[in-house]
Amino acid sequence: MRFRRSFLINLLLFGFSILLFIFCAEVFLRLVKPQNFDVHAPGMYVADPSVGYVLKPGFAGIIERSEFRVPFTVNEAGLRGPTPRPRTENTFRILVLGDSMAFGFGVLDDETFSVQLENMFAGRFPSLDVQVLNGSVPGYGTADELAFLKSRGAALDPDLVVVQFFSINDILESLGPAAEWAAVEDGWLIDRNALKSDTQPEDGWGGYGDFTNLLVWVKDQSHLFNLVSNSLGYIGLRLGLVDQIDTLWGEDFPEDAALLASRRLVEIAEESGRLGADCLFLYTTGQNYVLGAHYAPPRSSKVVGDAAAGGKVPWIDATPFLRDRPDRYEQFRALDGHWTAVGHRAIAELLADRILELGFIDVGAEK
Repeated sequence: MRFRRSFLINLLLFGFSILLFIFCAEVFLRLVKPQNFDVHAPGMYVADPSVGYVLKPGFAGIIERSEFRVPFTVNEAGLRGPTPRPRTENTFRILVLGDSMAFGFGVLDDETFSVQLENMFAGRFPSLDVQVLNGSVPGYGTADELAFLKSRGAALDPDLVVVQFFSINDILESLGPAAEWAAVEDGWLIDRNALKSDTQPEDGWGGYGDFTNLLVWVKDQSHLFNLVSNSLGYIGLRLGLVDQIDTLWGEDFPEDAALLASRRLVEIAEESGRLGADCLFLYTTGQNYVLGAHYAPPRSSKVVGDAAAGGKVPWIDATPFLRDRPDRYEQFRALDGHWTAVGHRAIAELLADRILELGFIDVGAEK
């Protein structure tokens, strides 16, 4: 009995020590190296009836995460970067649609692949006025990009629309267009549906009804858990463990979401045609597929491939190209997962070559 009581006391002391360590580590991180949970700079968005939210014209701000602190600007047309130049007789205008990857989280305005692509064409064909407009907005999915193109495409007047599709979330995001959930209050982008629920809904834990969502909720609240989970994820990636898990589990999305995402891509291609523009799909994956030991195209690549066939447009899987480059370990922010300036340059090189191969730009028109 005495041994049992001593064991229980030691077990309680051990548990208390662990909790105390976690508490102290959490406080230390909050004071010394706080993790940035809200990646959207306050004030960078305005509400929009067609899309839900768009970039605020003329805005200048800073995007900050644990790995970077980067200023950015929004021009008067509501696009990241400099104001588009007026058309001339030699103008060829490319409009890029995408999410935070194409927008350029973690890189400067002139480091995005849109600007680097424009500079590449200017160097190769100085007599042509090739303009690349960055119409990408963090958080957008295919439904939002379609709404953006419908509401602003005519004013932007593109000759080619490049749609960057991100394998990790673009399929699931097709189920919830921003026009149905987005609101902007006091400069912050919020989910207006969440405001309708109590702080403790019936399913508990702030609306997270299963273990996976509970982990997501904890990661969104705890600086320590956020740092540790991101660090372990990158370590597992470099050791090849994440690659093996992805191979075993595959991607998690329902078939109806895949069909909807594919349909939206086809509609973007059709809308591009109505605007008198060609269309090109750019399929991109996260760093686990680029840095993993082996690459088997994930299920979502077939979704984009089917959409390209249905919309009669070409598409590119960027992952094999990124994997084959000697700088592949420099292409992503290790913890954040967005492209670095090196990654954006790689994408720009891929697009420049492919656009020329497909004959979208008449280089014979150079004078």
